[in-house]
Amino acid sequence: MATKTTTKPKTKPESVATDTAKAPGVIDSIAEFLTKATKTKPITKDQVLAKLVTRFPERSEASMKTTVSLSVPGYLTKKKGLTIQANDKTPRGYWIQTR
Repeated sequence: MATKTTTKPKTKPESVATDTAKAPGVIDSIAEFLTKATKTKPITKDQVLAKLVTRFPERSEASMKTTVSLSVPGYLTKKKGLTIQANDKTPRGYWIQTR
């Protein structure tokens, strides 16, 4: 005589409600900081890094420093199409030129 096995009906696991909109990442945050800067009040790479460390405490400061160095003005200008302006003072300050 064959034994009959019973199986539980398949149920979907409870899904965790997730927001479909992603929070801004490091590069988007850099662009945000530069947008808020102006010609009369530019922001330096060190100031950008300090804001990133505050916003992303779980990330490595060294990694974010590398990202800032590569992104300002290089990546943001070439890949994102932003017009990054810089002053001639030391330390150099940056801002996004708005039209």
